[in-house]
Amino acid sequence: MKKSNRLSLLFRNDRFIIVISLVISVCIWAIIGLNANDTGQTVVISDIPIVVELPENSEKTGLKVFSPEATASVTVKGNRMTIGSLTKADISVFAQQTSQITIPGIFSLPLSSKKLGVKSAYEIISISPQIIPVSVDRERSIEKNIINQYKYKSKVPNNYYSSISMSREKVTITGPENSISKIDRAEINGSHEGELTSTKTVNLKVFLYDIYGEEIFDPFLQLNYTEISVTIEVLPMKSIPVKLNFLGTPAGLGSMIGDIRVSVDPQELQVAGTPEKMNQLDNVVLDSIDFTQLSNKKNVLTLPVDEKLPGDVKNINHIETAEVYIDFSDFKTKTFRIPSSSFSISGLPDQYKAEITTKNLDVTIIGPEDQISKMTENDLTAKVDFSIIPDEATDATEVPVIIKPLSIYSSCWAYNESGSISVDVIVTNSP
Repeated sequence: MKKSNRLSLLFRNDRFIIVISLVISVCIWAIIGLNANDTGQTVVISDIPIVVELPENSEKTGLKVFSPEATASVTVKGNRMTIGSLTKADISVFAQQTSQITIPGIFSLPLSSKKLGVKSAYEIISISPQIIPVSVDRERSIEKNIINQYKYKSKVPNNYYSSISMSREKVTITGPENSISKIDRAEINGSHEGELTSTKTVNLKVFLYDIYGEEIFDPFLQLNYTEISVTIEVLPMKSIPVKLNFLGTPAGLGSMIGDIRVSVDPQELQVAGTPEKMNQLDNVVLDSIDFTQLSNKKNVLTLPVDEKLPGDVKNINHIETAEVYIDFSDFKTKTFRIPSSSFSISGLPDQYKAEITTKNLDVTIIGPEDQISKMTENDLTAKVDFSIIPDEATDATEVPVIIKPLSIYSSCWAYNESGSISVDVIVTNSP
């Protein structure tokens, strides 16, 4: 109670009140004076992104800014409390005079700035830099073949094959038209030395060069693939014979297949593949050769060979076709007319009946002169083969005919250039 009375007495003392008032006034005056004298403080705000925006009409013509991102520093003046809280987010720096840009080129543009947000008790004194270069161009894309300059001086074991391949053959480059026009080629570079006993894959960067062989550096050139894989494949290899297959070979000519009458080029094919594939692959067999299409001349046939290999086997010599030479130029021909009454029928299902409408069939027979000279139409058999007929019986259809000489004419065969001998038949359902 005594302490409270004493405080009460102090505050009732006029002299004490005057002293306290003077102290508070001095403090307030000092604070105001400090702030009033602080209005001339300056500070530099750095790393403010510079905004470069083209007018809409320029962008409609395809113009774009191709300049690296740049920043500016801004000097501001104000009281310490305000400028001490400023950040680069409170100020915008932008390029002026962009409305004058209507064509590609490099332009020197002055910079300006403005305040952002609610803080405004400061003054922008200067901007650094005051002018920046701005590159403007149209965007363009081109596609280039990738040139493989990867060198490998690798040794591989005997009976092994090595080849180099790229994961991609082309690259698309997009960027400013001026830089795109300078691109002459796209390449991969590198090398490998030493013995290889297994497949090796490396990833290589794609480089761009001009016509003078100088590498092109432009951060605005974008490649859809900046690097590709290069594979050096090492596989076992061997030579396999090229085999022929004949259809309808006369019995007496079986021993002639492979003699001087028949030859094939190439006789062998070099191939490479996995060890398992090489163990399984003993030869490559060409498309069947139908004897009915072989004339009494020097027959030359071109048959596919590459497509006869399994898909995972490499054709080392890249030979796509084989030439087959079959020489029957010393044989003779004779034409016979076979009446329909001599036809026999084979393979006709019980639910059908057939009427052969071809009355006579003219057939050319080829063979050695000593056999052909003795042959008559009675020495020929003609069998109409119904083993393949339509699912639904039709009014008329063509049915193949198998023509065979009697066994005493073992080196003769029926010839038709189209390879098909047939007769007209009306096939109907049996009642």
